[in-house]
Amino acid sequence: MHRMRLEDYGRVRNGAATSPQSVLVAGAGQTGSSIDLDGASASVSNFFKAGDYLSFNNELHMVTADVSTSGTGTLTVSIAPPIRKPTDNDDAVQIFAPFGVFMMTNTPRWNTESKYISSITIEAIEDVLA
Repeated sequence: MHRMRLEDYGRVRNGAATSPQSVLVAGAGQTGSSIDLDGASASVSNFFKAGDYLSFNNELHMVTADVSTSGTGTLTVSIAPPIRKPTDNDDAVQIFAPFGVFMMTNTPRWNTESKYISSITIEAIEDVLA
């Protein structure tokens, strides 16, 4: 209840990955501030650039350092915040529409300024137990 999937709609992706890819978590039980991935295009310079987002395990993470893929399409990505829930092998990784699961912390406020202009305000924090 009161949970929603949200992405940062104002984000600008700067990495070199250009098409949807089947990037997967490479190994179960990963925790910490980096994640091993596979299934990316081989030998791509700056596949992720610092500031890009990715998501897995319903967690939204920011890439903290530029990273290129190997000749086999593997990479180790430095991320923040650290992984909160150990990974499963072959978990899907969202790189073009990354999202997190958030929970509302207030009652939404609706404001109508004119006949056609309205706004809604929702406060939320990431649900670290999702």
